[in-house]
Amino acid sequence: ADRQLVHHQNNIWWAFCEYDTNGDGFITAEELRAALGEGDREQAAKYLAEFDRDNDGKIDYEEFMRMVLPKDLRIRIARY
Repeated sequence: ADRQLVHHQNNIWWAFCEYDTNGDGFITAEELRAALGEGDREQAAKYLAEFDRDNDGKIDYEEFMRMVLPKDLRIRIARY
């Protein structure tokens, strides 16, 4: 079970790095739209509204994990 969690975290980190195209440690609305496809502006806005917990207009790594992980794994990661 812990190996599965580590595997998920590694995959999530690499995905985060792909989305964070300028490497500043945040996924901006522009980067999110680019990753989702330019036609998906509404979905990008929904993700930002739901997962940008500190309301800074960007998704950090922890927020990204919450966005992509199944709920059962989110609870386990929050404990670490």
